[in-house]
Amino acid sequence: MCLNGKYLHSWLIKPCEAWLDWSESAEQIHGIERDELTQNGNDVLTVALALNRLLPEQVFCDALTFDSFWLHRLFRAAGIEPKFQLESVSVLLNSRQVKLWPDARQHVISELGLPVHRAENDALILSHTWQRVNR
Repeated sequence: MCLNGKYLHSWLIKPCEAWLDWSESAEQIHGIERDELTQNGNDVLTVALALNRLLPEQVFCDALTFDSFWLHRLFRAAGIEPKFQLESVSVLLNSRQVKLWPDARQHVISELGLPVHRAENDALILSHTWQRVNR
């Protein structure tokens, strides 16, 4: 999928044996069963190397606490360091945009009709929300 002239990439990640926290609620939130991840997921090193190759030095996200946690787990399991830094998109927003963000995000989610908590979908939602609050 292409967004603003750049291709979106997403991968299912095969859980490491030490990652035991995939639960029924996680399956419901993400719409993915652990068996699917185990059978069809990419190994952590493949994904971590791809992220290092594809991402710029600074990457913005809208769920910094969660994204930082999982990114750290991925790279630790892969045994390499990320070549990029995560930062909250909120550092880019002025006070007007901060106020607009929650409603704009909900409108984008409704308009796109995408399930949340899937990396590619969340990236699209973030991008469209960013565009909407910057009009």
